[in-house]
Amino acid sequence: MASQCLARTCVANIKFFSCQLETEYRQFLDAAHRSDKEKRLASQFITRFVEYFPNTYEDAINAMLDLCEEEDPVVRLLYYPI
Repeated sequence: MASQCLARTCVANIKFFSCQLETEYRQFLDAAHRSDKEKRLASQFITRFVEYFPNTYEDAINAMLDLCEEEDPVVRLLYYPI
């Protein structure tokens, strides 16, 4: 639930408050190593917002690679933008 609320906040404010939202974006990066539902959410939002947080590029790449190697095919499918 908190992750979904965070996603809405990021979508609404990302262009205006990217510096202030870096902490919240890092929560998506951490979610790549949590429950299946959090991994699914992270796989959608990490790639969508990575360009706004240049300080997190290395961590974002590592999180994306971890999601690519995920056993759950749904997580892997959500990672790849259509």
